[in-house]
Amino acid sequence: GASGVGRSHIKNALLSNNPEKFMYPPPYTTRPQKKNEVDGKDYYFVSTEEMTRDISANEFLEFGSYQGNMFGTKFETVHKIHQQDKVAILDIEPQTLKIVRTAELSPFIVFIA
Repeated sequence: GASGVGRSHIKNALLSNNPEKFMYPPPYTTRPQKKNEVDGKDYYFVSTEEMTRDISANEFLEFGSYQGNMFGTKFETVHKIHQQDKVAILDIEPQTLKIVRTAELSPFIVFIA
């Protein structure tokens, strides 16, 4: 759904109430790591060169930039969650649905309006 309709609230409720079932894939980013953030838990912190290379190799299901930094979610991160028999919760923009609607990912899509 569009910004401000409650996607984050629903995502956070699922993650906090059912951590044994749901998991959020940490995004990759080129922004600097903050003191309280854990690499691989909150985000994966990478160089611009690494991120650009991986985007060119089609390793991201979605990516973009915000305030001069790049952000994105890798297919591999979602696959690792599935290997743990958990459901990956993605908070994605509607245009990304074309990419995630594959037999490989077999998503359950909820559109919030």
